[in-house]
Amino acid sequence: MKMCVNFKSDLFKPFLPEESQVNPGRYGAELTYWLSRKLSEKGIITSYPEYEDWGWFIEFTTEEGD
Repeated sequence: MKMCVNFKSDLFKPFLPEESQVNPGRYGAELTYWLSRKLSEKGIITSYPEYEDWGWFIEFTTEEGD
């Protein structure tokens, strides 16, 4: 089962200039690195943050293998 979560926040503003982003307006590196660290603290191990043209993501596998 794949899950997608969309939200807006002022807490994870990009610190690199626009030309350093994956694609214009596709932010999320700061959020995904923060989220993967926080999940790890709770015992949920994820991939390193990765990106595609549409934005950033992390992956994880449940104990059931999903």
